[in-house]
Amino acid sequence: MSWALKLERSKDFLYVMGLLRFIAAGSERSDRVLKLTSQAIQLNILDYTAWEVRREVLLALTDSNGVLGHSELEFVATCANRDSKNYQLWHHRRFVVQHLLNDPSKELAWVDGILQDVDAKNYHAWSHRQWVVLEWDLYDGELEWTTGMLERDLRNNSAWNHRYLVASRESLEHYITFAESEIKFALDMIDRVPSNESAWNYLLAIVRATRSWVLARERVERLAREPFNCRFAKVYLMWCWSMTDGDNSHLIQQAAASLSEQDTIRAEFWKTFRGPM
Repeated sequence: MSWALKLERSKDFLYVMGLLRFIAAGSERSDRVLKLTSQAIQLNILDYTAWEVRREVLLALTDSNGVLGHSELEFVATCANRDSKNYQLWHHRRFVVQHLLNDPSKELAWVDGILQDVDAKNYHAWSHRQWVVLEWDLYDGELEWTTGMLERDLRNNSAWNHRYLVASRESLEHYITFAESEIKFALDMIDRVPSNESAWNYLLAIVRATRSWVLARERVERLAREPFNCRFAKVYLMWCWSMTDGDNSHLIQQAAASLSEQDTIRAEFWKTFRGPM
């Protein structure tokens, strides 16, 4: 006797999937196979084989004017309306943009629609946007766009991460002026919610990259004191003291002792802390 459960499938599902497996094993890559993959994906959007066969068909049928590629973008968008967190779907979208069209002109607006209207923290959408920006050097306007996303939700870690992707490139060109503006931006966001670790991580990344520790120290010192007593401010100051001239070991140890009482989960770590590497 077998204790394995038999999943109930409709006759249409069994027929389409069986036919797809048969086609996949052969060499036919035609328009009717493309329609078959549409049916298969409609029945099971997670079916990797259906997406892979579809890509093979698209390469075989690809046209010079890109009509097939643009219609495929519409197909993917329709699928995303059903499930925007599908790995196969995003991989397929990248394939269409890169190999069929070599044209990312619709991608930033499309991703923005998903992040604005569906899920502002969709990992796949953020990854796709970063790929588009990096692949086609589309940095212009991205810093301002992330500002808008952070105004909507300043705790959106994906938005902070994307901002640093852009900032790490911009800082090479503008350096001090850019560092000052980004440090001010991060501190303004921190003033609104001092416990927002994402903003602190961004601030720390900017000052480490540009060696601009002192630019934020005065405002951070205020947050480290009462009534804020912000533990992230104390961590920042320890980095600052370790990277500036002079023996600041006593200040680092005082902050570590305070953190061992405040951050009880990491109390033992702070008790043995000797300074940032």
